[in-house]
Amino acid sequence: WDEILKNNHLPSSDPTVALPGMTLLVPVRLIKKGLRVATLVYVGDSVLYRRKGTTEWVPSKNVKEVFAGDSLRTLDESKVRVKFHNQQQLDLQPNSMAIIKPTDQEDVDLRSGSVFSGQSRVLTAGGRVTPRTPETRYTTTVGPDNMTTVKVYKGVVAVDAQGSIVDVPAGMSTRIVPGMAPEASSPLEESLADLESHAKEFEAALSIGRTTAPARAPTRPQPEGDAAALRQDMQSLSVGTPVSGFPVQAARDKDFSR
Repeated sequence: WDEILKNNHLPSSDPTVALPGMTLLVPVRLIKKGLRVATLVYVGDSVLYRRKGTTEWVPSKNVKEVFAGDSLRTLDESKVRVKFHNQQQLDLQPNSMAIIKPTDQEDVDLRSGSVFSGQSRVLTAGGRVTPRTPETRYTTTVGPDNMTTVKVYKGVVAVDAQGSIVDVPAGMSTRIVPGMAPEASSPLEESLADLESHAKEFEAALSIGRTTAPARAPTRPQPEGDAAALRQDMQSLSVGTPVSGFPVQAARDKDFSR
């Protein structure tokens, strides 16, 4: 109760007065770990969701929030972006599977595939990856052989496995062989331009609260139905009315090459 008083402006000086309907601010650290929520701020095509304690994968189209122990799986050419209670975000790349863990120790348990992260922490079968600096941008990949590969584009991360910690700075990478300590960091094969491109893409998505959809081959729009009828339907809608069922494509030229 004292934390609630500290973080909220109550209309009465008596803290025992019931205030029905009032929204109260509660520090995240006081919320039980199992109730800490992560939000899906972008969901691409073919993303599956599995609730903790269940075995069935279902389309994540209508899933807005995930809790500790819930799982996400991306298929071909699909991504999902998760925003945690501490405002940190990560992108689960195509053909990946992870268990969400918005706790004090790590944010995601990556079982396969790859995640692009900033300040979010990643746990794999081989070890743990923790950002060291505020500007950190890095990827963590788990291969078919459970080999963990960490690549750092900005900042520094700490890679912890088998009681050993290796600090990996920007432009370097390391690997964790299951059951082994992290390897000494080595230079990335990507060029400096590639590194900057990766970091800028992630930061741009952070600024607008979502990520871009996976790149696809450009296609010309295929008209469906009558444009006049569609226009009439849209004009009849009021502000706030959900719109669904209308595919929309945008391009910088009428040939849809960009």
